Amino acid sequence: MSLQTATRPRDRHEQKLLVIRRRPRVPENATFSDLPHFLNQGDLLIFNDAATYPASLKARTQGGQSIEVRLVAKNEDGSWQALVLGEGDWRIRTEDRPAPPRLGPKDVLFFGNHQSSDEKQSGTIVPDFALPDARRFTASIEAVSKFSNRFMTLRFEVSEQEMWKKIFELGQPIQYSYLKEELSLWSVQTLYSSLPWASEMPSAGRPFTAELLIKLARKGIEFATLTHATGISSTGDEALDEKLPLNERFFIPAKTIEAIGKAKNEGKRVVAVGTSVVRALEGCYANHGALHEGMGSTGIILSATTKLCVVSGVISGIHDQSESHFRLLEAFAPREALIQAAQFAQKYGYLQHEFGDSCLVLRS
Repeated sequence: MSLQTATRPRDRHEQKLLVIRRRPRVPENATFSDLPHFLNQGDLLIFNDAATYPASLKARTQGGQSIEVRLVAKNEDGSWQALVLGEGDWRIRTEDRPAPPRLGPKDVLFFGNHQSSDEKQSGTIVPDFALPDARRFTASIEAVSKFSNRFMTLRFEVSEQEMWKKIFELGQPIQYSYLKEELSLWSVQTLYSSLPWASEMPSAGRPFTAELLIKLARKGIEFATLTHATGISSTGDEALDEKLPLNERFFIPAKTIEAIGKAKNEGKRVVAVGTSVVRALEGCYANHGALHEGMGSTGIILSATTKLCVVSGVISGIHDQSESHFRLLEAFAPREALIQAAQFAQKYGYLQHEFGDSCLVLRS
């Protein structure tokens, strides 16, 4: 029997916390508001402060077929990596969505409702490609992945400022078929979010409230941030899913590196809020042999063979042992301990996936 899945986001004040430590090996059942109890004065929490942008956009092809475009990541040259799905909506599981119609380089995609109110009232249908430039929001396809015809490189044919304006005007946050209701954009933001870098919410930080942050600060827990462009969790294409997570960019401030050095010098723990933080820090360390301030990118995949050089703990969601995310936690704890914890979570009614409950895994 697998873990129960949340059908609506767990209230941030009510989330459970499963604590997994090497010693004692028995998992502990708590609520997320108990987090200060499991951390010591001087321990350092590092947050991913990326805000979630509305990455899901409805579009049409030149042939008039309806598709969904999920923006995955913005490239340095201004183009976008994007997942393109066929007809359907968020109520259908991603893996059950049909592939898009055959598309190739130089094909154009049309976004939004481009008809005027007069045209709507008269019943006149104006093809998107026949509209004047001022009323068009389009993107051209620059490349299609050799691994999957769902994965493409797009370029919006507007200025940077207009592009972001249209994304926020027309887009929605990526939705999840296991939920009963649509998610609004505010519901996929953390309390401390800043730059719109995340196509899906860095959900490990979701249960942090202002009240909890104050309690942690009063105990002497230290805070630091970085920004990591979290991508998509599923593409619906097995060949492409095997390559997740894709290469993702990050930014690490100098003051965060200083805070990590201070914590380590004092024998304190560095706890990542989410695997995106782990990937940024450990990926940076693997690239340079040390932490470097500034921009970078990483394709590091966490597993039981990962040698962790920076972090000593992680806060993450609850996931069934059949899922790839479960295997990421093997970098922090033996598989046997994680299986035992999963059984414990099932017994005590923990909810899995992005909007369920949480776990704290400590290596020391």
